[in-house]
Amino acid sequence: AIGCCDWSSDVCSSDLIVLAERIGENFSVYQNVTVGYGKDGKPSIGNHVSIYSGAVVFGGITIGDHVRIAANTVVRTDIPPHSLVYGNPAVIVH
Repeated sequence: AIGCCDWSSDVCSSDLIVLAERIGENFSVYQNVTVGYGKDGKPSIGNHVSIYSGAVVFGGITIGDHVRIAANTVVRTDIPPHSLVYGNPAVIVH
């Protein structure tokens, strides 16, 4: 499933790879981001999610609605709605 925005669930360019099970509405992604397969599948991304430069999100995880993933963060676990995460591995700050 894909949200209302102009996104495909499989997007590749020279500095951006997005392979997601689901992408919600108002998805923002910046340069050098990788979203993709892990051993247990592809991520599902909620509505109003922003993923900043250099972040990596992978595996069959769920990123909740209204989540911000800071630059250079590595996400391998579910992130609850209304969260801000950063670090490697990702730490939930808010």
